[in-house]
Amino acid sequence: MGKVRKAHIKKKRATAVLVSSAMAVAPLLFQPTYERAHANESYPPEYPVFDSDMLGDRTVSLESSQAIIDLFGLYPNARYSKFIVESDKPDVAINEPGYDVEGLLKIHPIAPGTATFTVKYSVGLDETEHMVYDEDQFQVTVISGNVPERKYDISDIIKKMISSPSDFTTADSVKGLMGGIKPDFLRNQIAGNHAPQLKTGNPLPTNFNVQLFDELELGDLSDYFIDPDGDELYVSYIAIPDSNGEYNDSAHIYNGSESDEPEWRVSGDYEGTSYFRLMAWDDHGGVADSATFSVTVLGDGNTAPHLNPNNVVASHFYNAGNGNKMFLGKNSEIDLNDVFRDDQEDYIMYDVEVEEMPSSSTSTFTRSYSLSSSKLSWDSFQTYGTVQKIKKIKAYDSKHLYTPTEVTVDIERFALEPDQTEPFPALTSMYQSIDLQDPEKTSSLVLNVDAAFGEDVNVGPTDIKSNGFGSVTAEVYGTDSIKFVAPTTEDPSINKIKVYAHSTDGSKLYLDDFNFKVVPLPLDAYGLSTSSIRLEDLYPDTLDSFYVEGGYALNNDAISVIDDLYGNEILFETAGAVSINAPEGTTVMIVLHPNNGARVYYVPFTKENTY
Repeated sequence: MGKVRKAHIKKKRATAVLVSSAMAVAPLLFQPTYERAHANESYPPEYPVFDSDMLGDRTVSLESSQAIIDLFGLYPNARYSKFIVESDKPDVAINEPGYDVEGLLKIHPIAPGTATFTVKYSVGLDETEHMVYDEDQFQVTVISGNVPERKYDISDIIKKMISSPSDFTTADSVKGLMGGIKPDFLRNQIAGNHAPQLKTGNPLPTNFNVQLFDELELGDLSDYFIDPDGDELYVSYIAIPDSNGEYNDSAHIYNGSESDEPEWRVSGDYEGTSYFRLMAWDDHGGVADSATFSVTVLGDGNTAPHLNPNNVVASHFYNAGNGNKMFLGKNSEIDLNDVFRDDQEDYIMYDVEVEEMPSSSTSTFTRSYSLSSSKLSWDSFQTYGTVQKIKKIKAYDSKHLYTPTEVTVDIERFALEPDQTEPFPALTSMYQSIDLQDPEKTSSLVLNVDAAFGEDVNVGPTDIKSNGFGSVTAEVYGTDSIKFVAPTTEDPSINKIKVYAHSTDGSKLYLDDFNFKVVPLPLDAYGLSTSSIRLEDLYPDTLDSFYVEGGYALNNDAISVIDDLYGNEILFETAGAVSINAPEGTTVMIVLHPNNGARVYYVPFTKENTY
């Protein structure tokens, strides 16, 4: 019976890149799993502390299996560290994917050539609280055929130098000769030790299936290995990435025994396929592994979230990589529960991948965030820099944590050139209507589409969305405008209306949220109208030049409005109010249209007081 090998570190999610058709992975730095359960844990033996430069250059064959090196044993100072093993030529040789996470080195030859390997491990923090790493470099030469026998006796090297001194007059020639002086075992291994081996006649786990939330028994993992020296073995396993370099925690292996008799089991946690190898260590630096086997967790028919074909954002990005862009307003948000659907109505969770620029840098990097809700906006990210764009959205439920639905997107900040301003304030007010059946008594806002979203854009009837709770309505008005209409009652709640706009070629999608509060006309101390319209209610973002049309009017602090009968328009500049004086019960329509008519308010007013 073997002992259980204790995991050195917890693993985290990682990504990898394709390096060749022969080996579609690259060195991986992190790996996502669970915390393993061990019933009878014991540690491998302690090793003396050595300096770096523990690994010498080596030649390996494409046709032969390579020995496994226990890096935690070779570099004891890194026992609680994370190893990083990198190859400068991943098309020649790499470390077996997933092995450096477990503190193991197993060279995987891919093609003839020479690659420089770097083993990194952290040794602590410096005075600036930055991680300090030690490194060890060595070269790996991959050949086809048998590896030439290496020289281990230094006396043979000395004899060559004495007999042919003229052959060794340069630094490179001496280095080449001395490079053959190598021990036949690593410094963390005992001379003459033989690594564990797989047993013959005892079949290893092969690719098999397990039902979701079910388990299968593996027994004692040490039954699959034997040690030629009779050493006691430590046994465990490692997770292996798939062909895309991704780790899938659909299944996990654990020791479910509470006694000294191991009872290893594999549990099906989420729908999908996971890959594993069994491992065995002896007391003297020897390590063995098994072939990779898969565990496929069969689902119960539950399907993953999918794009909602009726959603404008989903339709815009349906074909990933189509080059389409979306521009999202600063104060706007996308409800991803509208973009995605789950046929079983499971709760959907979301991750997003963004391009971010730190505040102290001009270069960008990619970062992932998990959203706390389905609402996606520029305020969704806690960062000391600036999120430049959103690049990918992942949607998943509890049964598809590791098989999410991924959509490639290009969502950027929406701003109008050249001043880079938003097309509309974050929140503004509308005065309530008097009578919705009478156009002359209806309070409304008419917004020019080109002024709001730029030229060459279209807004259709289905591009205007209300949150369903507010009382402000909106519709396409004429050929180039949107009309918002206020109700006859006050509504202090936020009325959110989303407006999408499309470029004429369909490659660009714009979204801006319009947020309104419906307020009554200002009242005096007696509860009567003050005969005025506060401009700051309607235009909180701009109080410069206004055109005011119509109505019975009276001079008020050099601000005047001319009677409709004269058909005149008066330009005035103020940050105050338009003051109205009209007979009791008379209704007049005040028209405000600054900025060349980009946002035109129609405010009906009925005079009530008579002093």
